[in-house]
Order: sequence, then structure tokens, then C-alpha cells
Amino acid sequence: MLFKTFSNYFKAIESLNSKFYSHTYEEVREMGAFQRFKEYDFSFETLILILLALMAIIFTFGRGQNTRITNRIFNPLNDFMYLQFANIGFTYKMKRIPYLSEFNNTLMTGFYTGRKNVESVEVKLHLSSRFNPLGLLMEKLMKNALSGIMEDNLEEFLEITIKPNNTSVEHKALSKEDEVQLYQHQTRETLPKKYQFVAGIVAKHSMTSSRKKYYYLNTVPLIETIRLPKEYVFMSENNTISNGIFFDNNQENKELEELLESSKNVLKSFTITDLPDEQPILDTEYDKSSSRIHIVMKIPKTQKDVNAMIDLIKFGLSIYDNMTAGTFDKIFMNPNLIRKIDHLRKVERDKVIKIMKEVEQEMKKKELQASK
Repeated sequence: MLFKTFSNYFKAIESLNSKFYSHTYEEVREMGAFQRFKEYDFSFETLILILLALMAIIFTFGRGQNTRITNRIFNPLNDFMYLQFANIGFTYKMKRIPYLSEFNNTLMTGFYTGRKNVESVEVKLHLSSRFNPLGLLMEKLMKNALSGIMEDNLEEFLEITIKPNNTSVEHKALSKEDEVQLYQHQTRETLPKKYQFVAGIVAKHSMTSSRKKYYYLNTVPLIETIRLPKEYVFMSENNTISNGIFFDNNQENKELEELLESSKNVLKSFTITDLPDEQPILDTEYDKSSSRIHIVMKIPKTQKDVNAMIDLIKFGLSIYDNMTAGTFDKIFMNPNLIRKIDHLRKVERDKVIKIMKEVEQEMKKKELQASK
């Protein structure tokens, strides 16, 4: 049926110039260029050119729209960061660029370093491919049809990662003879205890999706509290840590309440963590530790949303400034709390080891079956 339909279409296209092709070779040779042009029906070729031009316009418009969204976010952000960091953006071909654009303006990255208590801030803007509406439509249809298998690549979001200067004074640096790589990975042994915890504020509308997407949130319980605006909950290993970080020594924090209220349309989660984003499948992956503040947001659409984003970054920077000062760990990170967190980490690590052994046994079974 489908083949017959296509066959009819091709016949219709061929019939457009049946009159022109009915002329003999000698008759065509005797025609002038203008007469040939007049005799030939260019309907099909014109349609193809119109479609190509339309595709070029859509592609240019889509890329341009992504660029406008990016500039709306990064221009005020960079203006703020110039006052906070020594190094802004990237160097490309001996020129300084404010952000790095990849994959036809669908992934934009800003990078900022050069601050006393903060190693770096990385801002990643994930946009959909507006220049390819047909591809977006097909992906959406496939996602709806195969929702259990297809990964959601259509979601647009902004993620901000703030890393502290967290080299442990207790960790002895390797000698040149023993050093195997330029930058050693942080581990549970080298990372100071005051950075080994998970404490987050998560918007209620994104609790389920955040738990599903980020492993570190999947390991902690949900804690309802009247301290937060009604749109948010704590997700933390311990309520003492959350109150200590976000509400200094259990005091009122009007500034935070106002910030969360102004961010309620865009903020998904604001988490301080040292656990990986994705579920580790090896114990060595679990043992690697990277302390950071991870902020996930919807795309800021208004100037108010952009200002809220900048205020969230400012709040994140102040957290590491306060933690470096040592007030937090002296008051809250007592031996009893550290033991509780260590126990929770051991439980999670045992789960990873259990999964790892199950996978190993399954692979051995398959090898035995294949050898028979």
C-alpha cells in the first residue's frame, strides 16, 4: 500500500514535464534557451528550493533564539561574576570568550575561578534544538510511545556547580616518585569531614524527578519543615545539618525565605553534597568524593528569574565562605553526628557492593552458558 502511494507520487512528478519530454532530440536542439525554459515545468524544483530555504530560515532562527536566551542569562551573570572571581569564561584562539557553546547552541558552559574559598563555579545551560523542529517532534513522539525506555533529552534546564577549596590539611601529599597523576581524586579519606554530607532544599513540584535523576538525593529522606516556604522541603541526611547550614544555629533566616520565595518559579533543587550525581556501580566510584553545591533550575525567562539565579549563586558562595571560617563544623559536626553520617555512608556503600557482586555473578553465569 505504501509502495503504491509513493509510486503514484513519482508518476505525478514525472507527468509535470511529459509535454517537454515528448519532444524529439532534434526538436529540443532547435529550441533556444528561453523556449526550453518556457516549455519546462519547474514546479518540483521550485518546491525543493522553497523547502531548503525554509529549512535554512528555521535553522538560523532556532540557533539565534538559543543565542538570545543564552545572552539574556550569561550577560548579567558575567557582570556579577567579574566582581566575585579573578578569571571569567574561557580563552579561545587567544581571545577571551564569556561562555563556551557546543552542539549548535544547545549546551552552553560558563566557568569561573579565582576566589579564596571557592575553587570554581561551573554554569551549564541545556537548551533544546529549536533549529530542528521535526527532530524535536519525532523525539517527543518516541518518548511518549516508549516512556519507560527513552531518556528525556527535551527538558531544558540550568545547572550550577560550586566547588570549594577543600584540600584536607590531614592528607599527606604523595612524593614525586609515588605520584601517578597530576591531580589526585578526592576520596572519603582526603576530604575533610565537614564537607561529607548531603543537605538540600528541593521544590515539591520536582521531588520525584530530582530523586530519579540524582543519586545523591535518592539516598536521603524527605523532611517537612515550617521553616521553609510551603513550596519546598528539606532532603538531608540529618535535620541538624540542614538547620545548621541554612538556618545558622537554628535562627530565623528571612534572607533565605525571601530568596526561596523569589525563586519558586525556577528553582528545582539546591543541594550541598559529596556523593555522585549518577548511581555508582563500583565501590571505587562511590569512594570518589567531590564536595559541591549543585543548583538545578528551570530556564530563567524574565529578569526577575535571572536575578533570582544570581542571588542563589551568591548564597552558595556565602555558604562556603562561612564553612571555611570554621563556625559550622565547630558547632554542628560533633563526633556523634559524624558517626551517624559514616554509618549511613557504610549502608549505601554496602548496597553498591551488593549490586556489583550480583552483576559479577550474572556475568559468570552467562560465560558458563556460552561455553557449553
